[in-house]
Amino acid sequence: MGFEVQVQDLRDSADAAREAAAVVRGTDAPEALRGARAGMPGADAVPLVEAVADSWEDAVQEWVRSARRYARGLDTAADRYEADDAAARQAFTGGPGGPHRPR
Repeated sequence: MGFEVQVQDLRDSADAAREAAAVVRGTDAPEALRGARAGMPGADAVPLVEAVADSWEDAVQEWVRSARRYARGLDTAADRYEADDAAARQAFTGGPGGPHRPR
């Protein structure tokens, strides 16, 4: 039983996660929601709108941090797979002194 990892797919996924984080980070939706307060001065819902906007903003920031962590993890995995592949290739094809042969 074995498995095959497409390292470039890991790297592409990491790039996509970083791009998604950049897009989400740039959202102004929480601020737009805060703008709705102007349309309802004195309404009981104004503090609720502010609370929802604050919560939304916090959730967006946490999602961005998580997406960046995910991307770093994918990069780390890709680096490890490449290093392991290089070490295996070296062990089986030989380097200085040729391939390792058990005695």
